[in-house]
Amino acid sequence: MLFDLDSIGDWDGYGGHPSQNMENNAGYSSEIQMVCSMGGGMGALDWLSQGEVPIAAVHCRTDNVAIYTTGDVNVTTAQGLIPITTEISGSYDVISKANMLGNNDSISGISDAYTTAAQNASNSLVGTLDKGLTVIGSPVENLFPFVTVNTNESAPWEFWDSATTVAGATALGKDGAAILANTAIGNPDMSIQKATAYMDSTLGFFCPRLVNAFALPFINCNNTGTDIQNTCGSFTWIDGNTYNASNNTATYTLTNAAGCDSVVTLDLTINNPPIIQDNQTSCDSVYLWNGNLLNLTGSYLDTVLSLSGCDSVITLNLTINPNQFGTDFAASQLQFTSLPFVAQFTNSTPNMSNYNFTWDFGDGTILQSNNSQCFHDFLYNGLYSVTLIAQDINTGCTDTMYKQDYILLMVEIQIVIILVLTYKMHVEVSLGLMEILTTLQTIQLPIL
Repeated sequence: MLFDLDSIGDWDGYGGHPSQNMENNAGYSSEIQMVCSMGGGMGALDWLSQGEVPIAAVHCRTDNVAIYTTGDVNVTTAQGLIPITTEISGSYDVISKANMLGNNDSISGISDAYTTAAQNASNSLVGTLDKGLTVIGSPVENLFPFVTVNTNESAPWEFWDSATTVAGATALGKDGAAILANTAIGNPDMSIQKATAYMDSTLGFFCPRLVNAFALPFINCNNTGTDIQNTCGSFTWIDGNTYNASNNTATYTLTNAAGCDSVVTLDLTINNPPIIQDNQTSCDSVYLWNGNLLNLTGSYLDTVLSLSGCDSVITLNLTINPNQFGTDFAASQLQFTSLPFVAQFTNSTPNMSNYNFTWDFGDGTILQSNNSQCFHDFLYNGLYSVTLIAQDINTGCTDTMYKQDYILLMVEIQIVIILVLTYKMHVEVSLGLMEILTTLQTIQLPIL
């Protein structure tokens, strides 16, 4: 007999040696309500009759151990694949008969992403050969054929630790390295990541069918949602990633209250605040900026709230140029009491070549001159204020020297007016002569 019932017990789980047949989950019913097969097979299709529990399966067409349709069952040894029995029906034939008998009616008709993937994979295998050289026919519902790039793939959901395998084989007197090499034929790119990915797909395919088979309350496992976020700058989401730009494609899978996968899509808007550079030049010793008095050249930062609600950083690049140049002048004569009224002015400002100069003589005359000396001819008596303005050629800053009531013009002019009026009057009685002589007057008049 292929199985030693004296060691492992009978089909109902009773009997056998205690070290081989250990009680598990005591108190739970052993009645089977559904079969989930992963690369398995059935000794004979006539074992399957109408009214049996539903069966769903995942299987690889390239499986050398249990043939996808019907063929020999092989096991991996140090000598390679060894057939242990013949004409074992694989998942394709078993699920086809279960569907035909109506045993799978309760788990059929499911529409979800995993069922669609299974349908697409089945369509791709139509007309190809399995490892028993049987041509694969039409797609079979409730069967998910895993299609990989490996020509002898048998169980892509498997993972093993190489060191543990070799140690265990050696303890039993077997060639562990040879066993590993032969095992790798059916899963050459084995990894924990690959194994868990196929396990996830297997559970995703089986679970909705288990719900139907157990007649559990309907649970919508196709939950989706959108996480709308508006933020300033970068944003770290539940997936652990930090986003520096707006994103509406990132997704993350959560387990909802019903134990189903819930896919959340990120709808992220990142408002990047403007970066403002404010370049200012001041000709004063202090500069007023956002309520602060600044008196040194340099860069200053301030934060303001933008229209998007984000903090905007403004950088002030401030240059304070001097406006005290030591501007000064002197006149050769400050008071004039006689003509001519020509004043000579000397510009004594240091480093005169750095500036442009403008004179205001207080009588309405403006003169632009960079000479160290200039002359001005005043025309009228009066008291005149004189201004000299120096403007820096490079910065445009100005310094002003103002001297109030600086030039005095006062000239005394004597005008003698002699008025002789001779009036002759002929009278019958006498002839008289009246002469009128005005007195001398001293009058101050402007020069004409």
